[in-house]
Amino acid sequence: MRVLFFVLLTLNIAYAAWNLLLSPHAPDLRKSLLERSSTTTSKSKPRQIIQQFEGGSAAVTQQATDANENDNSAATCWMLGPFDDENTARTLRERLVALDVDLQLKKLATPVAPDYWVYIEPQMSRKAALRLLRELQASQIDSFIIGEGELENGISLGFFPDEKSARKIQRARTEDGYSAKIKSVVRSAEELWVVLQVDEYDKLDANQWQKLRRELGKWQQRQNYCKLIASVKELE
Repeated sequence: MRVLFFVLLTLNIAYAAWNLLLSPHAPDLRKSLLERSSTTTSKSKPRQIIQQFEGGSAAVTQQATDANENDNSAATCWMLGPFDDENTARTLRERLVALDVDLQLKKLATPVAPDYWVYIEPQMSRKAALRLLRELQASQIDSFIIGEGELENGISLGFFPDEKSARKIQRARTEDGYSAKIKSVVRSAEELWVVLQVDEYDKLDANQWQKLRRELGKWQQRQNYCKLIASVKELE
């Protein structure tokens, strides 16, 4: 009996579903289901499109920012100089300002030829360095104690503008029984330059620049990255 009950129940459910789908209201039901599905899909797609657009816009903005930074770091400036006479540099600045040229007057540290330092390596103590110094001076050898830095308590035997002279002293001290060494010392000198950007330089034509050179003396023209020069303070 229980089996018969379940069979009849299943048949009744199947019959009810068949009548529902074939009834006059069945198309409206199917249409409602389709519209609900379509609405859900259409609501999700625009959100995805907006997210994709916003993400792409951010990427483009970042790329543009990076490109601008690269352009700024690669920008070059004209350097006119160096000027031995500050008055000449200031006169040139005044003449250019009168021609509506924006510029800066700066003192730039420029590498120059190194010095060659002949020395004896640091001794074990200050007392030992003084003893060696007295010994050298007793032999009429110019020398003095190095008081600070990485060569503290060493003995300086002099600075020379060229390596040949330094080598000569080194050989002489070696023959005297001292272990002399040579150290190249990098030097720089402050030079006065007029600095202006390329578009400012182009405000004058070749004839105008030649006239300024004839009146104020010749100078060198170099190009350098503006970013490297920007940190140097401008002269008033």
